[in-house]
Amino acid sequence: METAGRQAAVSLSATLRQTPQAFELLQALLVLEREQPQAASLGTGTSPHAEAVRLRGPLTPVFASSQIESLVQEHDQQAVLTTPVFGLGGPDGPLPYAFQEWLQQRARAKDHAPAEFLDLFQHRLLSLLYRILRKHRIAAGYSVPSASPVQAQLRALTGLLPQPLQERQALPDAALLARSALFADGRRRWQALPPSSANTSWCPCRSALIRAHGATFRPPAAVASSLAGAT
Repeated sequence: METAGRQAAVSLSATLRQTPQAFELLQALLVLEREQPQAASLGTGTSPHAEAVRLRGPLTPVFASSQIESLVQEHDQQAVLTTPVFGLGGPDGPLPYAFQEWLQQRARAKDHAPAEFLDLFQHRLLSLLYRILRKHRIAAGYSVPSASPVQAQLRALTGLLPQPLQERQALPDAALLARSALFADGRRRWQALPPSSANTSWCPCRSALIRAHGATFRPPAAVASSLAGAT
């Protein structure tokens, strides 16, 4: 009888290099930057050679089937990622079709200098696009939650800004930030207490709303007359 077994786990980096077309552009760039934490982040430095990956945009008027066209990396060399998502060329790019056809003719003649010159600008444009995507894609990234771009917004909605208001309660701030929607309107809803307490103390918790019953409040005669005059 054949022994039970399973396939060995494949790292995310190896999967990216085997099938780069299966990744989104933002996800692939996050993985490549995570591999080299000592490299400068895309769009923040002055030297493209100090960054984790070199980006190339489209220079042919063709429609692509995926966000990543190719990912090439020689031994101990900088990875080169080609994407048709955004750039000077492509079917929707600013470069005229005639100029893009001329670039293809120069490439067939083994003259890659014009395309390499344009890739200098495309690398910068794609790096800025990466920074924008990384800022507005809240769930993406491989950093700690405290370093995420949405951390300040969640603390503001929950009432945990500025700094003196943080980590001053018996309940961790993370439990409140996970339920920012319940605290966003400024009123502390009693429905938010049971799930927050249960996830932090690991004990069942039940709450009940107490409705007050009493005499109707009647303002003094002087106050009632002033209110009537104001209306």
